[in-house]
Amino acid sequence: MIHVLDGAAVLTGASAWMDLSEKIKIVPQEDAIRTFSPSALYAMKAVGLLAPKPMPQAMVCLSGATGMMADQFEVPIRLSKSGTLSGPLFTKNSRKIHPLSLIRSLQNQIPSALSQAFQIHGPVFNSIESATAMAYFLPNIRHLVKGGQRVLLVLASAADRREEKSKRQCFFPNSQGIEGAFAFLLGSSDGVGRVSLHSEGSNDATTQPTQELPWGDPILAAGHHLFYCLQKKPESEILCFQDAWGHLARITWRKC
Repeated sequence: MIHVLDGAAVLTGASAWMDLSEKIKIVPQEDAIRTFSPSALYAMKAVGLLAPKPMPQAMVCLSGATGMMADQFEVPIRLSKSGTLSGPLFTKNSRKIHPLSLIRSLQNQIPSALSQAFQIHGPVFNSIESATAMAYFLPNIRHLVKGGQRVLLVLASAADRREEKSKRQCFFPNSQGIEGAFAFLLGSSDGVGRVSLHSEGSNDATTQPTQELPWGDPILAAGHHLFYCLQKKPESEILCFQDAWGHLARITWRKC
């Protein structure tokens, strides 16, 4: 079984279901810096708050919106006479795009930034946009922890930006647009609870569906489900990890 040993969260807003503690930090919305996107900055702060000693060398990331993407290219497009990045004055306009903009926009920048910041040498698994990938990662995590390794699980997203808001409001109209990251330490024993793929037919209580959570972001909603169990310590729970299209992965939590 995969045991959840500890967890930490860095968020731009708090959920009513959370008990504020030293493992939860409320922060202002991050702006990108020269080398890191907002979501990568949230992830690094969450792992720093978790502060596992020693730092695990295996990592699983569920990466949501980076907080960059198309906005980085809007100014040169707007200034271009042709309305595109190509055509007249392309050289002049393209210089207004920072050389690192594309790199900061990639969602695999989150595990890359964590690897650099905390000297994590792998193996590393990363999935983008969909928290349902957790179901596919569980066998890999189980294999790693059975071999004696501890695993760092990170869920990060910065979706409260102009280009992401319309998509989020379409799928989750009641969401508040909270950004941030969750970090969890996983191992083979001595955890607060243990997780596994849910078996159909169980009568366990089920957590609230993603669209009723305050942020609506499927990555952070999955992190919230797991953090909720870590704080409240229910005997058993079914965690619904969902993507924006309604696909579900059900993970079973059991108290140790």
